[in-house]
Amino acid sequence: MIAGRTIGVSHRGVRALSLLLALGAAPGAFAQTLDPSALAFDPSGLTFDRPAPRLHIAGAVDAHYDSNVARASDAVTERRNLDKSDFVLSPSINADIVAPTSAATFTLAGSVGYNFYLRNSRLNRERIDLNATAQRRIAICDVGLNAGIARRQTDLGDLQILNDDGTLIDGGEGTIVNTETQWRVGGTISCGAAVGIEPNAYANYRQLRNSAEVRKFNNANVFDYGGGVAYASPAFGRIGVFAGRTDFNYTDRASDPLFAATDRFHYSYIGAKLDRRLGARLQVQGQVTYTRVSVPGRDLSRFDGLNWNIAAQLRVGGSTRVSVATARSIDVSAGFRSDFARTTIYSGKVERALTARTRLTFTALRRERDFAQVQSAGFPLAANDRTDQLGLALGFEKSQRLNFAGYVQGQRRRSDLAALDYDAVQVGLTASLRF
Repeated sequence: MIAGRTIGVSHRGVRALSLLLALGAAPGAFAQTLDPSALAFDPSGLTFDRPAPRLHIAGAVDAHYDSNVARASDAVTERRNLDKSDFVLSPSINADIVAPTSAATFTLAGSVGYNFYLRNSRLNRERIDLNATAQRRIAICDVGLNAGIARRQTDLGDLQILNDDGTLIDGGEGTIVNTETQWRVGGTISCGAAVGIEPNAYANYRQLRNSAEVRKFNNANVFDYGGGVAYASPAFGRIGVFAGRTDFNYTDRASDPLFAATDRFHYSYIGAKLDRRLGARLQVQGQVTYTRVSVPGRDLSRFDGLNWNIAAQLRVGGSTRVSVATARSIDVSAGFRSDFARTTIYSGKVERALTARTRLTFTALRRERDFAQVQSAGFPLAANDRTDQLGLALGFEKSQRLNFAGYVQGQRRRSDLAALDYDAVQVGLTASLRF
């Protein structure tokens, strides 16, 4: 992920969940399509927002039809012994809790759910994404801590389908069933008054683990750390500069003589950021970094350059919001045998209130990935790809507690490897009840 993206405790999970519930989005469907988590910034918030007490807990059920759960060509679907289309039921409990106390401000955000597949029961799996934070003012400094867990079935479109000799893997649970678990913990500190200069520092640690034996090749520990200085003013928001480094350690490669040389790498970065969310019609939040990648014994300078994470939102009249976002980041790949992937995402969303209780939402997203291939026998075990997604949802607020949404969305992936190309459509209905 893009480093150095927050100053102080991140409430990204809180904002993302609130947006999910408000739009009546379909977590079951999106979990197996394109993960927008790289778009970390939320242009709908406020730069100087102080979270008010909040206790939102909701139960949700998503039911949808998926025309291509394998996320691959017909040939790969057949080798995996999967039914290409399926019906998926995804119940979940969602939480959005903010608890200010005299000691600190605590938050808990995320969801716990399960995906049930009617035809491909091997894919049945829990779906967990939880994040907790605590923030306290100590003398002139704001100190923040965060911890979280994410656990899910790996998207089948991101699981390896090639043997080391370049041939298609002939079935095997490792090409189908893989539960990836990610633990994360971190901290931030920023000092100074609410207005003026704010020195800051941050450190974040992640563990990524895979359940399938053939996927443990990409088990990794990631440590991101750095610091900077920001200037805050009610007139224009917050601007800042920062620098840092991200270290990657593939924990299960050292014992493999073919890949031991690339069990570690890092990248360093410098950047600038802007947070201008002052309640105006146009709100902007983002950062741009220059990154240099260092992999022992390899020249991967083509991955040096700009990364970014930028989001903007425009209110048009009293009933329409237009949001755009784009991000580029370098991170590990849980399923493909690659050293890392550079992912670029472009997204747009138009929301229009048709009545006081109904909302129409159109979304468009493009994801492009460039993989740093492992040095194997010379076969491309991962392929660069581009995936486009379009979606249309109609949300209906039955009451303050009960919401419904119907949606249709489609994806198309085109890759350097034809076996990874696919088209898919999902049609579904989501109901959520706030307790």
